[in-house]
Amino acid sequence: MARLAALIVLLIPSCVHSQPNTQLDELSRTSSPYDLARYIDSHTGFEWESLWRAMGITDPPSMQPCEPPGNSCTVHLFTEFQPTQVILVVENWPFSAYLRFRADGTAWRYAGAFEAYHKNYPPRHEITRMNDKTFLRISNQGASGSDIDSEVESWLDLSLPGFRPVFGFTVQGRENRFGFGVSRRVHANARPGFAEETIELDLEVHYSMYEDRDLGFARYTGIYGRATNRERFSLQAVRAGAETITQQDFEELANISGADSPQPSNEKLLTYTLPSLKEIAIGPDDEARGWLKSILEFCNDSAEKRELQALLSRKQ
Repeated sequence: MARLAALIVLLIPSCVHSQPNTQLDELSRTSSPYDLARYIDSHTGFEWESLWRAMGITDPPSMQPCEPPGNSCTVHLFTEFQPTQVILVVENWPFSAYLRFRADGTAWRYAGAFEAYHKNYPPRHEITRMNDKTFLRISNQGASGSDIDSEVESWLDLSLPGFRPVFGFTVQGRENRFGFGVSRRVHANARPGFAEETIELDLEVHYSMYEDRDLGFARYTGIYGRATNRERFSLQAVRAGAETITQQDFEELANISGADSPQPSNEKLLTYTLPSLKEIAIGPDDEARGWLKSILEFCNDSAEKRELQALLSRKQ
């Protein structure tokens, strides 16, 4: 009897491990985003690789383990039409993954993923419809550092077979140039344009000495468009009121997304803030005048620089 009991104990683990994972088998059979969401929501500590293999996904997003309390995954889905598709959103701070599944007859087909990183801004996504097309707008951390920070937004056209951004911009951000140049903050909002296949980007730029003394602000609108055979939107025109600003100037001012992105030169920032800088040059604030002298040392020769230097010299 003792031998029989021992044999049963030895056989139990073997029997347990040999039992098929019915949920993974179901994923393998259906490739359903609903089954995938249900599995993620009801399991922790699993290996993502096993899910990707079951789903037949060969180019998955990079995912962190779902191991609460530190890395707890949350999931939700939303459906869009024209064409019919489901987007599965998996949030695991500070990352989010958007997995796209398109209807293929009565089955589902994985159609790409988009990964977002969040640090100083919460996860955010929304839907915008433009004529007969649907765009998924996803927020992401842009630049990040002691002197620079930004939130960027990517637009994905859900009518296209690819699942990659066709338009992007800085939603909000700051660049502090300290004693090396004029600092700026930007706030922008994108919306469908009046003309077909256009997006209008309303941009507000605030200039400052460091980040506390106001040096004025400006508002512009950039109009982005694309040809019918192109995916990405590009800047077509700029509305700047009475001011004159080139398309390159607009893109440099609007973009705060890291060292690799074009930024306005110190000389350009002098032209945008010249009235305020002239007041500093002839004013009584010695600290502000010292800051102005400092930033001029980092500017190449220009008419604005020479004018400010002349005003500073008169106060000495």
